[in-house]
Amino acid sequence: MPKLKNDQHEKFVQELVKGASQTDAYAAAGYKADNRDAAKVSASRLLTDVNVQERLKELQKKAVERTEMTLDKLIDMAEDIYLSAKSDAAYGPAVSAIKEIGVLTGLRVEKSDRTTRTVTDVADLGPDEIDALLARELTEREEASVRGTEQPDSIH
Repeated sequence: MPKLKNDQHEKFVQELVKGASQTDAYAAAGYKADNRDAAKVSASRLLTDVNVQERLKELQKKAVERTEMTLDKLIDMAEDIYLSAKSDAAYGPAVSAIKEIGVLTGLRVEKSDRTTRTVTDVADLGPDEIDALLARELTEREEASVRGTEQPDSIH
């Protein structure tokens, strides 16, 4: 649908799409009202116009399409970053982009390290700490076996 023939109607719709309230959009479009309540009623009435409704839906749809982030867009963006970084011989950012593409496509799974303490000598630990460490390790191994993945030994 092309722009509305009535410039005030078009301005009203444009302001709504930008996020203005009905009353503020009504005023921005150049409409006059005796008070804010009257402006609110008139703005609501203007929204019942079929052409205004259609134009508003059209512009809202375009706004969503412009801002909608999809997996394909994210992958395209990461590829653009990769190509740019590679051409600039910026290999760190290029590798980061490759990793991100891998994560986005599901070809690379990032693993989180839930270790909160590196233990080099168990003799430095108290009995409660040893029990907690063993319990956590056993829990992680059970969870890994349920998921069908192997956990590397974390107790040395």
